[in-house]
Amino acid sequence: MTVQDGTILKTVYEITNGDFSIAQNVYYHRCEFASPQADAVVVAAIEDHLELAYDEVGDQHVDDMAQNLCTVQAVAWDAGEGKWLVTALVGYFTPTFAHANTSEPLPSLVSAFATFTTDRPQSRGRKFLFTFGETSQAAGILIPAAVADVEAYADIIDATTTISAGNTLVPGVPRQSVNTFLDFNGYVVTDILGTQRRRRPGVGA
Repeated sequence: MTVQDGTILKTVYEITNGDFSIAQNVYYHRCEFASPQADAVVVAAIEDHLELAYDEVGDQHVDDMAQNLCTVQAVAWDAGEGKWLVTALVGYFTPTFAHANTSEPLPSLVSAFATFTTDRPQSRGRKFLFTFGETSQAAGILIPAAVADVEAYADIIDATTTISAGNTLVPGVPRQSVNTFLDFNGYVVTDILGTQRRRRPGVGA
């Protein structure tokens, strides 16, 4: 099977924490293809891209998390439903990602994060990173080395992925309730820790 030009791809990147809670990051890409690309080629490009990004924060992530199977799906706007729906499974991958922080984990709902901007001020992509270790922060503020790692991660996530000449994956976010995809045009990273309530054990991913 192949992926066509203009397809919107949704990738769910998932891990299991040491307390067996599940955490996910969701990424979207818009396909700018000069020619259709094989499913396996597209999935491999996304896997490589995310492996590079998460390697940048590997020194901050606690070492007891387990990498889960990740999915890449095609999504499209459904006018009747008034929302984005999954239309096809493109493939799976299990990335290689080193988690190197041996300190105690921060609480599940405490998270370093990066905010990705678009040309529409009220439409942004926010990625809450997986569990950091206690040594990544001091008095509730990320240490400079951790901030630099998150910035390096964000720089890769914000970048267009090139599969081959004329065939690229553009990162962004689909606008809720509207048939519009907004490309990322930058990012913001601070030393302030955020709260991801959905990662509270027993609440959800």
